[in-house]
Amino acid sequence: MNKVIMFLALGIFFSACEKKTVSVQPEDLNSYSLDATFDDGRTVHFKQFNPETTNEGLLAVGCFFDGDHLSIGFGATNFKDATKSNGFDCSFNVSAVTSARAYQFAKENASATNTTSYIKRIKAGSMTVSPSPLLFYSNQKNYRRFRKADGGCDEEEIAVDFQTIDITTYSSKNGGTIEGSFDMRVYNKPDDNCVSYKKERITGSFKLKRVNF
Repeated sequence: MNKVIMFLALGIFFSACEKKTVSVQPEDLNSYSLDATFDDGRTVHFKQFNPETTNEGLLAVGCFFDGDHLSIGFGATNFKDATKSNGFDCSFNVSAVTSARAYQFAKENASATNTTSYIKRIKAGSMTVSPSPLLFYSNQKNYRRFRKADGGCDEEEIAVDFQTIDITTYSSKNGGTIEGSFDMRVYNKPDDNCVSYKKERITGSFKLKRVNF
């Protein structure tokens, strides 16, 4: 009886040690992306891999770390072409990103490590005849301007809203996943010095592979 038990035990042991083929699913690179919603209500989807080309140009997004300094940029590449009338570039830069938590800052700091910017091309131009205009938004400053009774103009500096980047998944490895959401508040100084700064809010979510410099 003891021999029977021993043979059964050995049989279970050797069957447990047999090599088993495990099916490994390929990584879904299309899951690495960023969605951005603009003030006009439109949402744009940016794929980190296999990016798509639209009438605004190639939709590109990247996530970069220099030490613990995070930079995420996304946009449509027509903004680089002075003959085009559309395209844009957005970015936020955050210092001391070392874990999964919310990072928040307002006005761009003196070292420019915490910055938010939005650039968009507003009409076509010519490289040789006239430059193609761009609108620049940032979190550097915000002013309210108004006409005085004598026809002059007065202004007051007002608060720059907080920029919030909420990291929900963090990896320090090159190629690791950085996931979360963002809330950008940026301001443009109008050409008319008696018009208040224009505000743009851009919100969204992302899941991206980090690239370490």
